[in-house]
Amino acid sequence: MAPRVASAEDPLRILAVGDSLMLDLQYGLERVLGARSDVILTGRGALGFGFTVPHWDWDEDVLSDYDLSVAQVRPDVVVMMIGANEFEGYVVDGEALPPGSDRWREVLAERADEAVAHWLAGGGHVYWWTTPLMQNPRFAAVDELNEIWIDTMDAWAPAGSILDSMQVLGDGDGRYRDEIIDEDGSIVPLRKEHGVHFFEIGADLLARQLEEQLIRDGSLVAR
Repeated sequence: MAPRVASAEDPLRILAVGDSLMLDLQYGLERVLGARSDVILTGRGALGFGFTVPHWDWDEDVLSDYDLSVAQVRPDVVVMMIGANEFEGYVVDGEALPPGSDRWREVLAERADEAVAHWLAGGGHVYWWTTPLMQNPRFAAVDELNEIWIDTMDAWAPAGSILDSMQVLGDGDGRYRDEIIDEDGSIVPLRKEHGVHFFEIGADLLARQLEEQLIRDGSLVAR
């Protein structure tokens, strides 16, 4: 079935979820998509959040919050970026989850699938950004993490899609870069001090990437 084309009278409701990466990104979403009359954006990024961070009880805190957010926002689209806190080797329910281990992958896959099920309880579509490559070698398992997100979205297709964050944050070959050359030829910092989060220009690039995808998919019209 063709997607509903949003309008000012019937705007596209977007729910943005994730960790501190999404906190950076949702400001770009507000600048790019929030400026449109045919979009209503709700940002729910959470500092320090992660699927394997034991501070949050998975059932009582995380899934219940997703259910509440979906009930309140009634999203047509859920956008997700996460991954900055999945490399700490936390102990979850008494079990250590070393990054890159089989059990780490298993828990992340289970929780990613369960999260999508709750986001899509009322229908809609999920766009999940890959976790950006990071500068510090302790984030070396990002590729393995992204395999989980990609497999999850493949399993939920056509209701789920992957957005490759490094198409806009990376260099021409999708590799990590700290800076970007602006339209006027000036060199602009792209990633923040520790090479994890991104400055406004990065958030805006990702937001435009989503906008272009929503236009291609027929939910929005080009401006």
